[in-house]
Amino acid sequence: MIVSSIKSLSIVIPVTERGDQLLEFLNGYYESVSNMGLVYEFIIVLTPEYSELADGIKSKYEAKNIKVILLNRNYGEAGVLKIGIDHAEFENILTLPPYEQVSPSHIPRIIDEFGDHDAVVVNRWPRVDHKINRIQSAVFKGILKLMAYDVPKDPGCGIRLSKKEVFDDLKLYGDMHRFFFILAKQLGFDVTEVDIPQSKSDSYRRIYGFRTYLSRVLDVLTVGFLTRFNQKPLRFFGTGGALSFLIGSTGLIYIAVERLMFDVAASDRPLLVLFSLFLVLGVQLIAIGLVGEILIFTSSKNNKEYRIKKIIN
Repeated sequence: MIVSSIKSLSIVIPVTERGDQLLEFLNGYYESVSNMGLVYEFIIVLTPEYSELADGIKSKYEAKNIKVILLNRNYGEAGVLKIGIDHAEFENILTLPPYEQVSPSHIPRIIDEFGDHDAVVVNRWPRVDHKINRIQSAVFKGILKLMAYDVPKDPGCGIRLSKKEVFDDLKLYGDMHRFFFILAKQLGFDVTEVDIPQSKSDSYRRIYGFRTYLSRVLDVLTVGFLTRFNQKPLRFFGTGGALSFLIGSTGLIYIAVERLMFDVAASDRPLLVLFSLFLVLGVQLIAIGLVGEILIFTSSKNNKEYRIKKIIN
Protein backbone atom coordinates (compact mmCIF):
# COMPACT_ATOMS: atom_id res chain seq x y z
CA MET A 1 0.00 0.00 0.00
CA ILE A 2 1.30 3.44 -0.98
CA VAL A 3 0.97 6.13 1.69
CA SER A 4 0.08 9.61 0.47
CA SER A 5 0.02 13.04 2.08
CA ILE A 6 -3.53 13.35 0.74
CA LYS A 7 -5.97 11.64 3.08
CA SER A 8 -9.18 12.03 1.07
CA LEU A 9 -9.90 12.31 -2.63
CA SER A 10 -12.87 12.82 -4.94
CA ILE A 11 -12.35 11.37 -8.43
CA VAL A 12 -14.60 13.03 -11.00
CA ILE A 13 -15.09 11.46 -14.44
CA PRO A 14 -17.18 13.52 -16.90
CA VAL A 15 -18.49 11.29 -19.69
CA THR A 16 -19.21 13.42 -22.76
CA GLU A 17 -17.25 11.47 -25.40
CA ARG A 18 -15.70 8.02 -25.92
CA GLY A 19 -17.82 6.75 -23.04
CA ASP A 20 -17.89 3.26 -24.54
CA GLN A 21 -14.40 2.76 -23.07
CA LEU A 22 -15.34 3.71 -19.50
CA LEU A 23 -16.20 0.26 -18.13
CA GLU A 24 -13.01 -1.12 -19.68
CA PHE A 25 -10.74 1.26 -17.77
CA LEU A 26 -12.77 2.12 -14.66
CA ASN A 27 -11.58 -0.96 -12.81
CA GLY A 28 -7.95 0.09 -13.33
CA TYR A 29 -8.68 3.55 -11.94
CA TYR A 30 -10.52 2.01 -9.00
CA GLU A 31 -7.78 -0.45 -8.06
CA SER A 32 -5.02 2.15 -8.35
CA VAL A 33 -6.77 4.54 -5.94
CA SER A 34 -7.88 1.73 -3.59
CA ASN A 35 -4.29 0.65 -3.03
CA MET A 36 -3.26 4.07 -1.72
CA GLY A 37 -5.06 3.88 1.61
CA LEU A 38 -7.20 6.96 0.95
CA VAL A 39 -10.74 7.85 1.86
CA TYR A 40 -12.12 8.34 -1.63
CA GLU A 41 -15.18 8.51 -3.82
CA PHE A 42 -15.80 8.21 -7.55
CA ILE A 43 -18.28 10.59 -9.16
CA ILE A 44 -19.23 9.64 -12.71
CA VAL A 45 -21.34 12.17 -14.61
CA LEU A 46 -23.16 10.76 -17.64
CA THR A 47 -24.69 12.78 -20.46
CA PRO A 48 -27.90 11.34 -22.02
CA GLU A 49 -26.10 9.51 -24.86
CA TYR A 50 -24.21 7.44 -22.25
CA SER A 51 -27.00 6.95 -19.72
CA GLU A 52 -27.08 3.20 -20.43
CA LEU A 53 -23.70 2.89 -18.69
CA ALA A 54 -25.32 3.62 -15.32
CA ASP A 55 -26.74 0.12 -14.89
CA GLY A 56 -23.43 -1.53 -15.80
CA ILE A 57 -21.50 0.67 -13.34
CA LYS A 58 -23.86 0.15 -10.42
CA SER A 59 -24.17 -3.62 -10.96
CA LYS A 60 -20.39 -4.06 -11.08
CA TYR A 61 -19.65 -1.70 -8.18
CA GLU A 62 -22.87 -2.07 -6.21
CA ALA A 63 -21.29 -1.89 -2.76
CA LYS A 64 -18.52 0.49 -3.74
CA ASN A 65 -18.24 4.22 -3.09
CA ILE A 66 -19.20 5.24 -6.62
CA LYS A 67 -21.81 7.90 -7.32
CA VAL A 68 -23.40 8.11 -10.79
CA ILE A 69 -25.08 11.34 -11.91
CA LEU A 70 -27.39 11.23 -14.95
CA LEU A 71 -27.95 14.50 -16.81
CA ASN A 72 -30.95 15.50 -18.90
CA ARG A 73 -28.72 17.03 -21.60
CA ASN A 74 -25.08 17.63 -22.50
CA TYR A 75 -23.82 20.86 -20.92
CA GLY A 76 -20.37 20.70 -22.49
CA GLU A 77 -17.42 18.96 -20.86
CA ALA A 78 -16.59 21.89 -18.56
CA GLY A 79 -20.22 22.13 -17.43
CA VAL A 80 -20.45 18.37 -16.86
CA LEU A 81 -17.15 18.47 -14.96
CA LYS A 82 -18.44 21.33 -12.80
CA ILE A 83 -21.57 19.33 -11.90
CA GLY A 84 -19.40 16.45 -10.68
CA ILE A 85 -17.18 18.78 -8.64
CA ASP A 86 -20.23 20.44 -7.06
CA HIS A 87 -21.27 17.00 -5.76
CA ALA A 88 -17.79 16.12 -4.49
CA GLU A 89 -17.50 15.50 -0.76
CA PHE A 90 -13.75 16.04 -0.37
CA GLU A 91 -11.49 19.05 -0.91
CA ASN A 92 -9.01 17.35 -3.24
CA ILE A 93 -10.33 16.68 -6.75
CA LEU A 94 -8.82 14.35 -9.32
CA THR A 95 -10.38 14.64 -12.77
CA LEU A 96 -10.04 11.71 -15.17
CA PRO A 97 -11.32 11.16 -18.73
CA PRO A 98 -13.61 8.18 -19.46
CA TYR A 99 -10.80 6.67 -21.54
CA GLU A 100 -7.16 5.92 -20.77
CA GLN A 101 -4.81 8.82 -21.54
CA VAL A 102 -2.17 7.46 -19.13
CA SER A 103 -1.95 4.15 -17.30
CA PRO A 104 -3.92 4.05 -14.01
CA SER A 105 -0.75 2.77 -12.34
CA HIS A 106 0.67 6.31 -12.57
CA ILE A 107 -2.07 7.90 -10.43
CA PRO A 108 0.03 7.55 -7.22
CA ARG A 109 2.82 9.50 -8.90
CA ILE A 110 0.42 12.34 -9.73
CA ILE A 111 -0.72 12.43 -6.11
CA ASP A 112 2.89 12.38 -4.86
CA GLU A 113 3.67 15.37 -7.06
CA PHE A 114 0.79 17.35 -5.51
CA GLY A 115 2.67 18.25 -2.32
CA ASP A 116 2.09 21.90 -1.36
CA HIS A 117 0.88 22.89 -4.82
CA ASP A 118 -2.66 24.05 -5.50
CA ALA A 119 -2.93 21.85 -8.59
CA VAL A 120 -1.05 19.36 -10.74
CA VAL A 121 -1.70 18.84 -14.45
CA VAL A 122 -0.40 15.91 -16.48
CA ASN A 123 1.80 16.20 -19.54
CA ARG A 124 1.66 13.01 -21.61
CA TRP A 125 5.33 12.40 -22.27
CA PRO A 126 6.80 10.57 -23.99
CA ARG A 127 4.05 10.63 -26.60
CA VAL A 128 3.17 7.47 -28.54
CA ASP A 129 0.14 8.72 -30.46
CA HIS A 130 -0.30 9.25 -34.20
CA LYS A 131 1.77 11.89 -35.98
CA ILE A 132 -1.42 13.69 -37.04
CA ASN A 133 -2.39 14.09 -33.39
CA ARG A 134 1.02 15.55 -32.54
CA ILE A 135 0.81 18.06 -35.38
CA GLN A 136 -2.65 19.16 -34.25
CA SER A 137 -1.42 19.53 -30.66
CA ALA A 138 1.62 21.54 -31.78
CA VAL A 139 -0.50 23.91 -33.88
CA PHE A 140 -3.03 24.37 -31.09
CA LYS A 141 -0.29 25.04 -28.54
CA GLY A 142 1.45 27.44 -30.92
CA ILE A 143 -1.70 29.53 -31.34
CA LEU A 144 -2.24 29.40 -27.60
CA LYS A 145 1.27 30.76 -26.94
CA LEU A 146 0.48 33.79 -29.09
CA MET A 147 -2.56 34.60 -26.96
CA ALA A 148 -1.70 33.59 -23.39
CA TYR A 149 1.25 33.96 -21.02
CA ASP A 150 1.43 30.59 -19.22
CA VAL A 151 0.80 27.66 -21.56
CA PRO A 152 0.93 23.99 -20.43
CA LYS A 153 2.95 21.41 -22.31
CA ASP A 154 -0.16 19.29 -22.96
CA PRO A 155 -3.40 21.34 -23.08
CA GLY A 156 -5.34 18.32 -24.34
CA CYS A 157 -4.81 16.13 -21.28
CA GLY A 158 -7.87 15.85 -19.04
CA ILE A 159 -6.02 14.50 -15.99
CA ARG A 160 -5.52 17.05 -13.23
CA LEU A 161 -5.39 17.00 -9.43
CA SER A 162 -6.49 20.15 -7.69
CA LYS A 163 -7.86 21.68 -4.55
CA LYS A 164 -11.59 22.24 -4.84
CA GLU A 165 -11.21 25.98 -4.25
CA VAL A 166 -9.32 26.29 -7.54
CA PHE A 167 -12.30 24.95 -9.48
CA ASP A 168 -14.66 27.13 -7.44
CA ASP A 169 -12.75 30.27 -8.40
CA LEU A 170 -12.29 29.38 -12.08
CA LYS A 171 -15.99 29.27 -13.00
CA LEU A 172 -15.47 26.90 -15.94
CA TYR A 173 -18.03 26.72 -18.75
CA GLY A 174 -18.29 25.40 -22.31
CA ASP A 175 -14.90 23.91 -23.24
CA MET A 176 -12.84 26.13 -20.96
CA HIS A 177 -11.65 23.09 -18.99
CA ARG A 178 -8.90 22.77 -21.62
CA PHE A 179 -7.39 25.99 -20.28
CA PHE A 180 -7.42 25.01 -16.60
CA PHE A 181 -3.65 25.54 -16.28
CA ILE A 182 -3.72 29.01 -17.89
CA LEU A 183 -6.77 30.28 -15.98
CA ALA A 184 -5.53 28.93 -12.64
CA LYS A 185 -2.14 30.57 -13.17
CA GLN A 186 -3.88 33.83 -14.06
CA LEU A 187 -5.68 33.76 -10.70
CA GLY A 188 -2.39 33.25 -8.87
CA PHE A 189 -2.68 29.57 -7.98
CA ASP A 190 0.44 27.43 -7.72
CA VAL A 191 0.10 24.93 -10.58
CA THR A 192 2.79 22.44 -11.58
CA GLU A 193 3.14 19.85 -14.35
CA VAL A 194 4.22 16.22 -14.16
CA ASP A 195 5.39 14.10 -17.10
CA ILE A 196 3.58 10.77 -17.38
CA PRO A 197 4.02 8.32 -20.31
CA GLN A 198 1.08 8.32 -22.67
CA SER A 199 -1.03 5.17 -22.79
CA LYS A 200 -0.88 3.14 -26.00
CA SER A 201 -4.69 3.00 -26.03
CA ASP A 202 -4.71 6.79 -26.51
CA SER A 203 -2.65 6.64 -29.70
CA TYR A 204 -5.26 6.33 -32.44
CA ARG A 205 -5.59 9.10 -35.04
CA ARG A 206 -8.14 11.81 -34.21
CA ILE A 207 -9.63 13.98 -36.94
CA TYR A 208 -12.41 16.42 -36.03
CA GLY A 209 -14.91 18.41 -38.06
CA PHE A 210 -14.42 22.02 -39.15
CA ARG A 211 -16.84 23.21 -36.45
CA THR A 212 -14.69 21.66 -33.71
CA TYR A 213 -11.50 23.33 -34.95
CA LEU A 214 -13.30 26.67 -35.31
CA SER A 215 -14.68 26.39 -31.77
CA ARG A 216 -11.22 25.74 -30.38
CA VAL A 217 -9.74 28.75 -32.17
CA LEU A 218 -12.54 30.92 -30.76
CA ASP A 219 -11.89 29.46 -27.29
CA VAL A 220 -8.21 30.38 -27.63
CA LEU A 221 -9.18 33.96 -28.52
CA THR A 222 -11.48 34.04 -25.50
CA VAL A 223 -8.74 32.83 -23.16
CA GLY A 224 -6.29 35.30 -24.65
CA PHE A 225 -8.68 38.15 -23.93
CA LEU A 226 -9.49 36.91 -20.42
CA THR A 227 -5.85 36.51 -19.44
CA ARG A 228 -4.34 39.59 -21.11
CA PHE A 229 -7.10 42.19 -21.16
CA ASN A 230 -9.78 41.23 -18.64
CA GLN A 231 -8.71 44.10 -16.36
CA LYS A 232 -7.71 46.52 -19.13
CA PRO A 233 -10.18 46.18 -22.04
CA LEU A 234 -9.32 49.65 -23.38
CA ARG A 235 -5.89 48.35 -24.39
CA PHE A 236 -7.52 45.64 -26.49
CA PHE A 237 -10.34 47.65 -28.05
CA GLY A 238 -8.40 50.91 -27.99
CA THR A 239 -5.51 49.53 -30.06
CA GLY A 240 -7.80 48.36 -32.85
CA GLY A 241 -9.96 51.44 -32.47
CA ALA A 242 -7.04 53.84 -32.68
CA LEU A 243 -5.68 52.08 -35.78
CA SER A 244 -9.08 52.14 -37.46
CA PHE A 245 -9.61 55.80 -36.51
CA LEU A 246 -6.17 56.72 -37.86
CA ILE A 247 -6.82 55.00 -41.20
CA GLY A 248 -10.25 56.59 -41.52
CA SER A 249 -9.21 60.08 -40.54
CA THR A 250 -6.07 60.01 -42.74
CA GLY A 251 -8.12 58.83 -45.72
CA LEU A 252 -10.79 61.47 -45.21
CA ILE A 253 -8.16 64.20 -44.90
CA TYR A 254 -6.61 63.00 -48.15
CA ILE A 255 -10.00 63.10 -49.91
CA ALA A 256 -10.73 66.57 -48.49
CA VAL A 257 -7.37 67.91 -49.71
CA GLU A 258 -8.03 66.52 -53.21
CA ARG A 259 -11.49 68.09 -53.23
CA LEU A 260 -10.40 71.54 -52.01
CA MET A 261 -7.07 71.91 -53.78
CA PHE A 262 -7.42 69.84 -56.95
CA ASP A 263 -11.19 69.99 -57.48
CA VAL A 264 -11.54 66.19 -57.45
CA ALA A 265 -15.14 65.09 -56.85
CA ALA A 266 -15.64 63.29 -53.52
CA SER A 267 -19.33 62.35 -53.42
CA ASP A 268 -19.14 59.52 -55.97
CA ARG A 269 -15.94 57.91 -54.63
CA PRO A 270 -16.17 54.52 -52.83
CA LEU A 271 -13.14 55.51 -50.76
CA LEU A 272 -15.23 58.17 -49.05
CA VAL A 273 -17.59 55.51 -47.72
CA LEU A 274 -14.73 53.14 -46.83
CA PHE A 275 -12.75 55.72 -44.85
CA SER A 276 -15.92 56.95 -43.14
CA LEU A 277 -16.62 53.38 -41.99
CA PHE A 278 -13.07 53.08 -40.64
CA LEU A 279 -13.54 56.31 -38.71
CA VAL A 280 -16.88 55.26 -37.20
CA LEU A 281 -15.54 51.78 -36.37
CA GLY A 282 -12.58 53.32 -34.56
CA VAL A 283 -14.83 55.54 -32.46
CA GLN A 284 -17.07 52.59 -31.59
CA LEU A 285 -14.18 50.32 -30.58
CA ILE A 286 -12.69 52.99 -28.34
CA ALA A 287 -16.13 53.59 -26.81
CA ILE A 288 -16.54 49.87 -26.09
CA GLY A 289 -13.15 49.85 -24.37
CA LEU A 290 -14.10 52.87 -22.26
CA VAL A 291 -17.39 51.22 -21.23
CA GLY A 292 -15.41 48.12 -20.21
CA GLU A 293 -13.04 50.25 -18.14
CA ILE A 294 -15.98 51.94 -16.41
CA LEU A 295 -17.56 48.58 -15.56
CA ILE A 296 -14.28 47.26 -14.14
CA PHE A 297 -13.71 50.45 -12.15
CA THR A 298 -17.17 50.38 -10.58
CA SER A 299 -16.89 46.68 -9.67
CA SER A 300 -13.20 46.59 -8.76
CA LYS A 301 -13.89 46.63 -5.02
CA ASN A 302 -15.50 43.18 -5.40
CA ASN A 303 -12.61 41.73 -7.41
CA LYS A 304 -9.50 40.44 -5.65
CA GLU A 305 -6.51 40.78 -7.98
CA TYR A 306 -4.08 38.89 -5.79
CA ARG A 307 -3.73 35.60 -3.93
CA ILE A 308 -1.68 35.19 -0.76
CA LYS A 309 0.06 31.84 -0.41
CA LYS A 310 1.11 32.20 3.23
CA ILE A 311 1.48 34.82 5.98
CA ILE A 312 4.35 34.26 8.40
CA ASN A 313 4.24 36.13 11.71
